[in-house]
Amino acid sequence: MVSNRIPRRGGLSFAVCMLTALAFAVMFIAMPHCIDDYWYMQYITLHKLHGGEGFPWAGMVDTIRWHYNYDNFRFGNCLFTVMIGLPHALVAGMTSVIVLVNLVLMSGLARCRRSVAGTVWLCFLFTVLLPWREFMVSLCYQFNYIWPAMLALFALRLFFSAKDCSPGAMLLLGFFTGWWHEGVSVPLALMLGLSLLWRPGRYFTPGRVVLLAGVLGGIALLMSAPPFFDRVNREESLFDVALWVRCLRLEPLTLCFWIVYAAMFARRRSRKAAMSTFLVASFAATVIALGLHLSTHSGSRAGWFGQIISIICIVRCLPLVCVCRGRVAVVAARCATSAVGLFLAAHLVAADVMTFRVRAEIEAGLEAWKRSPDGVFFVDYTDETEAPALALEKPTYRFFTDAWCLRRYPYFWGDSRPFRPVPAELAEATSEAGTPVPGHKGLRKLKSTYFISAEDFECSRPKDGVRGAISFGRLGSPRLRAILAWRFTSPADGRDYYYLVIDEPVPFAWFGGIRAIDWEEYPSARPRPRTRIERWWERTLPAE
Repeated sequence: MVSNRIPRRGGLSFAVCMLTALAFAVMFIAMPHCIDDYWYMQYITLHKLHGGEGFPWAGMVDTIRWHYNYDNFRFGNCLFTVMIGLPHALVAGMTSVIVLVNLVLMSGLARCRRSVAGTVWLCFLFTVLLPWREFMVSLCYQFNYIWPAMLALFALRLFFSAKDCSPGAMLLLGFFTGWWHEGVSVPLALMLGLSLLWRPGRYFTPGRVVLLAGVLGGIALLMSAPPFFDRVNREESLFDVALWVRCLRLEPLTLCFWIVYAAMFARRRSRKAAMSTFLVASFAATVIALGLHLSTHSGSRAGWFGQIISIICIVRCLPLVCVCRGRVAVVAARCATSAVGLFLAAHLVAADVMTFRVRAEIEAGLEAWKRSPDGVFFVDYTDETEAPALALEKPTYRFFTDAWCLRRYPYFWGDSRPFRPVPAELAEATSEAGTPVPGHKGLRKLKSTYFISAEDFECSRPKDGVRGAISFGRLGSPRLRAILAWRFTSPADGRDYYYLVIDEPVPFAWFGGIRAIDWEEYPSARPRPRTRIERWWERTLPAE
């Protein structure tokens, strides 16, 4: 009777993982290219725009060479440069399969592969609390975070298995995992090395040692690129408490794992389990992942692998900390799991529905831009603050507002015009429309957008943007935030205004809003000599 139930429960757990991965597949496949995808596709696009035939290998080699000298030498980006030439749906579909593999590997490491409740919680944490909002619908980001996570999880699965594997296979796995992305390979190397030292009698085998050597070899290759250390944050001290608070706020999973792990030491029955090799090594990995986050300029995705490990450990440790005894406790636990599962399903449905809506808005915006004579066009798009809260900022709502994206679109399409989208509601902009914003003359808010009369906007280089000392009232003290601005003519009164793209956090927009604003210009950037590839790129652009 029991043996017949176990496979059935395992099948339900796999079904939960499968449905979660299918929801991600809709987002990945339906969303078009964005952000760094355009950066890596520029040579391929030019090859096709100018009538080139065959696969543009020369352009890809130039792309990899440029990134080696000025960006990074991650294997994920090298592979992505080649695969970006394939159909988008094919590559995004491959990533969707890898999401499923990640969930299955995580459930195995979390020891919940045959537990439906544990799998529901794992998929919930994976879907809701990982930083998917940071353009994870971009193929480039998927190659840098989702793909190497699979390799690292597979390496951990083999390392902590009962049998040793072939040294040759382990060397290749370790090398490509180490070379793929330092944000994954550095925490992984610490986990493997600490495990070898913690339990040498069990783990000090040829295959496991070679696996660690391969990871270190891949990291060494990453470090050979000249700009490897350029991402280090040299402006803020690691001893600044505010920096730690800001990074921990962006990594709630790491903080939750630390709380659960500390609770294990508070219970006598779980102290021995807390000292297991996997949990000790995992704790060290989350610390080093947070350290990488502290020392770089990246967003919360910088600690991606540490957050993946935190999910595994939370699901693995919670049954040891929260022991359900009695009928009331069991019923409460089942109700909580059911509520989490229902929320997860509703969230994924909402995110998929918004994916098709955002895709339609992007396609309409691109068509409006192509028809515009000067690159300034009106488009109706969903802002982050207007998107349903249930979607949790998925898939992405910054296609028309992210500075990096806006600079890349003209290069991608081989067009000399700028890409300057203006929200459709500003077609009704007048000097009396909307409500005034205190702190600066002429600044007004219409629905969720900010604009100002051209006569009242004093900025010598508006296309480069300004920084605003923005006050959110009781929700936050004034701080400098990036502001983009571009000029448009209002059809309502024929006057010129500036549309302002303000980096306004979603919670502040919902519950506070800007109370006052004062801005300053960015300092003039020192001109940098153009590289050979950049000079070639400029020659390929259409004439003004």
